[in-house]
Amino acid sequence: MPAASQLADIVGHPVFVFDADGRVRVFNVHMERLLGWSRAEVQGRAVDELVAHPADAARSLTEAVGDEQRSWSLHLRRRSGEPRGAVLTTWTVGDAQPGVVCLVEPMPAIRPPGTATRMEVTLHGAELGVIRQASHRAVGARCYQAELGFAAPCRHCPVVGAAMDGRDLAAGAVVAPDGRVVVVHGLRRGGDRAEVIHEWLEAGTAERLVQGQVEALAVKHQLSERERQVLDLLLRGRALRDIGEQLHISPRTVKFHQSNLLGKLGLVSRLELPLLLLGDEPVSGGDDGGS
Repeated sequence: MPAASQLADIVGHPVFVFDADGRVRVFNVHMERLLGWSRAEVQGRAVDELVAHPADAARSLTEAVGDEQRSWSLHLRRRSGEPRGAVLTTWTVGDAQPGVVCLVEPMPAIRPPGTATRMEVTLHGAELGVIRQASHRAVGARCYQAELGFAAPCRHCPVVGAAMDGRDLAAGAVVAPDGRVVVVHGLRRGGDRAEVIHEWLEAGTAERLVQGQVEALAVKHQLSERERQVLDLLLRGRALRDIGEQLHISPRTVKFHQSNLLGKLGLVSRLELPLLLLGDEPVSGGDDGGS
């Protein structure tokens, strides 16, 4: 649809269109500037290939087909491979051959290390994580999507956990999908709101934090050298396949070592690992290696 793409260029915002089969048909010049892909490279490709972390996505953009209007908060994938936060507003147009128009509102670029963002979010119910007030343009988006790039709420969000325990103050760490470490501080404001600060650690600080915790846990829980290596990479947010490639072992072997070290640490899932970055070990964890 070259004519349609040229017409979309007139719009002053990034816009793309995909069909009912999930194939990109229109990609305007503002999208080219935003993501670095050329129109020719993108047209005809699956729309979900534009999502930065498809392995972490719990839903597909093709779910928008048939919806009159819908809003999405996610990270799009730049040609360089870097994620780019955005809020998408989608409309389905046409009946016989429906297509979905996507208007893209870019969010601030990836937070530089050493910076912090402050926001007020909802703590409970269907609006869990919705940003009510913020120091940036993500108001109305979900904090875990707009800030961290997750499709679903952080499994062990320290702020939500503190609220469930009746505590007003919270602190913890979260590892983003790209491996960056974010320290999360929270202060509950009333029954269902909390003021949250995300502090993006400097690379050197995050490196020392991860290394220090890995070495301490390896000694305390008598981890093998291979388990220590796997733990180090898991804490950096690496996928099992990536860990296997780096250590020259199969993903199945990585999963075996992951299962062993989680048992020694007293954890049920790797999703609990970020708790260890601030020394927050589970009650069941101990030197006896219990699971």
